[in-house]
Amino acid sequence: MVGQTGARLLDLDQAAAARDMAAGVYSNFGSSLRTLPLETLTYVCAMRKGHPLLAQPRFTLDSFLRARHLMVSLLGTPALIDHELAAHGYKRNVVLTINQFALAPRLLAETDLICVVPVNTVRNSPYSHLLEAVEAPFPFVPRTVNLIWHERSDNLPAHRWLREEILKVCKAQGMVFDQTARPEPHAY
Repeated sequence: MVGQTGARLLDLDQAAAARDMAAGVYSNFGSSLRTLPLETLTYVCAMRKGHPLLAQPRFTLDSFLRARHLMVSLLGTPALIDHELAAHGYKRNVVLTINQFALAPRLLAETDLICVVPVNTVRNSPYSHLLEAVEAPFPFVPRTVNLIWHERSDNLPAHRWLREEILKVCKAQGMVFDQTARPEPHAY
């Protein structure tokens, strides 16, 4: 289960009790959950090489907002960056919505759409040679992807093994996380 916060928040305590674990960007942790950071997502604005915006002397906030955007949203609701923009009175021109970041690079390479994505979405894509990743003209907050599980699973050998395997994969992929971090209980 990969999560996305936004207009519709998951009840993580209830969700974690029904699942072994989840990985995603969550903002509200229940008191019975444990978390381990897997990766910090730094966002860039991706577009195809030769995109008309790249020919401009400066990539301005106005040109960013007016451009045709591809939005990535698991639930089809406004994405996290849309909430950040709205908090400052801005709204981007979203013309197409998809539900996974993995689909974005191909769509961007073949169209004049732009999309705010984690930098690794571009770096790890087979279409990376066709794309440019530039700093967005708005300071989007980096997000942390956490591995989340219910406290009852802390000491289960199979669960512990799976968490360790997930961390090995993350490390092999070059994901950024604090390897010395220990699972944190949350008592909010």
